[in-house]
Amino acid sequence: MSSEKRRTRQTAYNEDKQVLADMFKRPSPPLRQPPRLVERNRGLDDVEYDGRRTQPGRARQRIDDRQGHPGPIIAPLSKASAEFEEIRALHERTLLERHYAASRSSLFDVLRHPGFVMLVAIVSILLILVTSRSDTTATLSSYFGFGANEPAVLIETNAPALATPPGEHSVMGQPTVSANFIDTVLAQYNSPANGTGEIWMQFGQQYGIDPAYALAFFIHESSAGTNPGWAGMKPDGSTTHNVGNIICAGYPTCFGRFRDYGSWEEGIEDWYHLISKEYIGDRQAHTVEQIIPIYAPSIENNVPAYVGAVTNMVNEWRSSGVSR
Repeated sequence: MSSEKRRTRQTAYNEDKQVLADMFKRPSPPLRQPPRLVERNRGLDDVEYDGRRTQPGRARQRIDDRQGHPGPIIAPLSKASAEFEEIRALHERTLLERHYAASRSSLFDVLRHPGFVMLVAIVSILLILVTSRSDTTATLSSYFGFGANEPAVLIETNAPALATPPGEHSVMGQPTVSANFIDTVLAQYNSPANGTGEIWMQFGQQYGIDPAYALAFFIHESSAGTNPGWAGMKPDGSTTHNVGNIICAGYPTCFGRFRDYGSWEEGIEDWYHLISKEYIGDRQAHTVEQIIPIYAPSIENNVPAYVGAVTNMVNEWRSSGVSR
């Protein structure tokens, strides 16, 4: 580097250094003094005034005289607290009123909603239907109609409320078989109930049920009391006289799971009473297609096969011309 360039750079450096030195020599502007604390809240022990501590009342008087106008009104702490509590209570009451108004509005909106009105109507209809029917919850296991010990439940065969659906077979009606025909069928099976034709006819007319269906149930359940696997067959060769395999369900005398009757008359009447009271009377179920799914549910039996066996037997007896 030439000597001329070094002198130029040195001169520039010296000038900058002098500018900085002049800047630091300038006096700083005076700082603004903070406002002087004149008075504390009334209610304290003393007040600072002009660097001295004096009584609140005297300090207040000096300030008022010095400035030429009344000093600031400082409420006592107790009064301020009371005002604060009043404001807070008013605020809480306002919030509660707003919340109540909002809740009431929401409730009215729900009550006016069409869906809520429809739900209330549906529930009311269901309650009316449930309460209008007596003993609608009866089931096979809760049946306690113990034959002759219960009054007969007479069924009107022409009741309009029990119309037969198309394709189904009602068990209600006048007998379509005779007592002699029943005895003939029982004799063909070599049934221990042979000779009871008049009993089947008597209770069929009393309960308004065609005896042909009662006989068909007896044959399907136990081959008219001759099936070796029949639950009503006792080891000594006697039977329970239970023509429909009605389960015990609290009956006074039972054999295993099923009722044990003292005679065929008791067993036959209890079957009619069961169908008349529990199915036709309580459930309004009067067709073979309606009765068997409850009487012999699918968990234990082949329901379609049971229905077909009963209806086919009755139809064959009626069409054979020998049912009288």
